Amino acid sequence: MESRSTAENKIIKVGSLAALRGLVDGQEYTVGPVGALAIAREMDDEIFSTLADEIQKLRAEIAALKDQAGNLRGFEYRGVYAPGGKYGPGDFVTFDGGLWACRKATSASPPGPDWQLAVKKGRDGRGGGR
Repeated sequence: MESRSTAENKIIKVGSLAALRGLVDGQEYTVGPVGALAIAREMDDEIFSTLADEIQKLRAEIAALKDQAGNLRGFEYRGVYAPGGKYGPGDFVTFDGGLWACRKATSASPPGPDWQLAVKKGRDGRGGGR
């Protein structure tokens, strides 16, 4: 740390943020405009460096999560199966009273290798079919 005295106050060029709080080596200092500017510049550099490091870590974490997720997408109920429609993984359709999940891109109808039965058709209740 370098310092010089003036008649009004001590101007400090510091190497840490502690001086901003007025404490350096356990002593109190009054920081003049030039010293305050030096502290502010140093803080800007230190803050920028810290934020840049944190942003880089977050970008790496986001990239890793994207890799883990691959091309997954949410589930989407597409309604009653439409012949000739295009379906992909995550699509669900109703067909013959059951709910079917699409396993890979297809336009074929369920049942088949591209579809997985998710909910089986139940029995009609009492008075069903009326």
